[in-house]
Amino acid sequence: KTAQEIADRFLENLDVASVFGYEFPVLSRSNQAVSLLLHMVRHMFEGGIGLRQLCDWMVFVAVEGVHFEDEVCPVLKRCLLTFAKVSTRACTQFLGLDPDCCRWCDDVDKIACELYMYSIFHCGNMGSASTETMGSLFTDEKAMGINTSPIKSLIGKINRLTYKNFPFVEKCKIFLPLFWIFLPLRYFVRSIFGYRPKKSLKKTVRAAKKQRALFDELHLFEI
Repeated sequence: KTAQEIADRFLENLDVASVFGYEFPVLSRSNQAVSLLLHMVRHMFEGGIGLRQLCDWMVFVAVEGVHFEDEVCPVLKRCLLTFAKVSTRACTQFLGLDPDCCRWCDDVDKIACELYMYSIFHCGNMGSASTETMGSLFTDEKAMGINTSPIKSLIGKINRLTYKNFPFVEKCKIFLPLFWIFLPLRYFVRSIFGYRPKKSLKKTVRAAKKQRALFDELHLFEI
């Protein structure tokens, strides 16, 4: 909620950038940081954060690093600070980011960074739909903050997938339980005929547990 409140006020605090003599409005440094982090969070839930999203964050930190402690960190203390710290520390530990430009993340546990990178390479958006990527089905961002079970999270995601592909159901919710059966069954049938990659439910649930443990470590749902 706090991140959304900040995002809703993005346009109230704009800076002006100049490139090749042309000036145009841009988000302030702190709002750019929140925007990038929210984008990474969305990827993390929808299909897994990819290495390119982390690289985007690393470039931003490298360019704006000198301003972070004074301008960006005070805003991130309201939300996403731990996520920002772990993301940045992972960049220094594994991707060659200069640690001197981001001493504000030195207190991050290296194990958290290792879990983070494991998630990127095994559950992330790396151009292939792996079984572990499917674990995001059981880690619903709208339910994690209230400790909803993986099964309830799955149902929540199926509901939103139903509303997206079959909009009439949102007005006639009596049909919703039918899609709890129809959508998984359709996926299963398509897998049999080779239209979808085959998945192991056991491996998917196991991957989901790892993802949820990482999300708890990142404190994504704590203000």
